[in-house]
Amino acid sequence: MKIAIAHEDRNGSIPQHFEETQDFRIYVIEGGKRIYSSIHTPSIEGRKNLVGFLKDNDFDVLICDGISEKTQDALKKAGITLYAGVTGNAEEAYKAFIDGRLTFNTNHNEQDSGGVTMSSCNHDCEHCGTSCGERTAESLKFAPNPGVKNVIGVVSGKGGVGKSLVTGLLACAMNAKGYKTAILDADITGPSIPKMFGIKDGVLSDGHMIQPAVSKNGTKMISMNLCLPDETQPVVWRGPVLGGVLQQFWEEVDWGRTDFMFVDMPPGTGDVPLTVFQSLPLKGIVIVTTPQELVGMIVAKALNMAKIMNIPVLGIVENMSYFECPDCGKKHYIFGESHLDSVASENGINATAQMPMMPGLSGLCDSGKIEESDAVKYLGNVVSALEKI
Repeated sequence: MKIAIAHEDRNGSIPQHFEETQDFRIYVIEGGKRIYSSIHTPSIEGRKNLVGFLKDNDFDVLICDGISEKTQDALKKAGITLYAGVTGNAEEAYKAFIDGRLTFNTNHNEQDSGGVTMSSCNHDCEHCGTSCGERTAESLKFAPNPGVKNVIGVVSGKGGVGKSLVTGLLACAMNAKGYKTAILDADITGPSIPKMFGIKDGVLSDGHMIQPAVSKNGTKMISMNLCLPDETQPVVWRGPVLGGVLQQFWEEVDWGRTDFMFVDMPPGTGDVPLTVFQSLPLKGIVIVTTPQELVGMIVAKALNMAKIMNIPVLGIVENMSYFECPDCGKKHYIFGESHLDSVASENGINATAQMPMMPGLSGLCDSGKIEESDAVKYLGNVVSALEKI
């Protein structure tokens, strides 16, 4: 079941008029359990047709305050159940819905009143489920996993820059130094980590926890490709379901003792990266880029997202920095001269790394032998930074 609650500010207040809604607090329930919740802002076109947005995204229930009869009719035709006349806070409204305290109402108009009102705050956040501004970040956190010591996100502003490659190499580098390493492949719709490590068999459960796959050198990992009957099967899920899978990967996999877990995030700043930033206990992130990307705004987006979420940037890796001629040793900057040092300096980042184009490395990854590569030598500064956290 997918529930949308009209939402208008950081305190989660329900707007007086549904037609003026800017955001929705969304909840996904499966098997009687809430598996995902988030705030979603429709596009400009979506805000022009809110009912169309709800229908296109397969919502079953709408909870709001005032709503016009025309919109009520449109919701009825779309097969969306309406609970109107609900005031106060979105999280309180959700709890009232789950507890059966909301009245089914298809005849509410903008002059009616009633619904759920915001209770007075007693400042006992530990026993409060209200999504107020003071506790929103904490409420989005996944359950603690005490066995995992350091969680490092590996991000990129766009795809095709070698983010998964760098994730794999960082895990190999730390593993070679004697640390217990793991990879959580959060790029759920485009997983590639298992192939790099030559892992083809799916993961199994012992009846209590999912047992992660383990590479030849001992790196544990979980990936959507290890959960599919066919690794070529596409994953065509919406953001809320992807977030639920990510939570399962974190909470329901037996990670045991892990010194460094690397989270391979999908490119950009969408739903899954946001969920990782908000829900996992990140010690910091490593940004992967290429020379031509550094002169644009793409890296700035990743850096600014980290700043907004108050996540430290531990290092920047510039992939495909140059090509070194195997005959004469001359470096050719195919994508232009590097701007890595200036970007790092402007953002106060000390650990940087440049990786050349290496055809042999591509072959090792394709054959599942990334652990045999010596490319980790290019990541020395970033590896040193990780050891200091």
